[in-house]
Amino acid sequence: MIYRHTRLVVADNTGARVAQCIGILRHPQDVASIGRIIKVSIKEIRPSFPNLKVKPGQVHNALIIRQRKEVARNDGRSIR
Repeated sequence: MIYRHTRLVVADNTGARVAQCIGILRHPQDVASIGRIIKVSIKEIRPSFPNLKVKPGQVHNALIIRQRKEVARNDGRSIR
């Protein structure tokens, strides 16, 4: 479960390492889960990338692809 101000590990090749959730899009509640789009602010970058696409402080949209909390399915199963 992702809330506002949650720090997230970035799992793509843009050069960002850590991002912070600053808003949850298209969702009436204040909680996001897998498959939701959120607004993030870049906090740390990877210095080893020569052509960085992001800089600290930039705001981007992000898709949540994994989380520690298990996800319940409609048939009763839960996935971790």
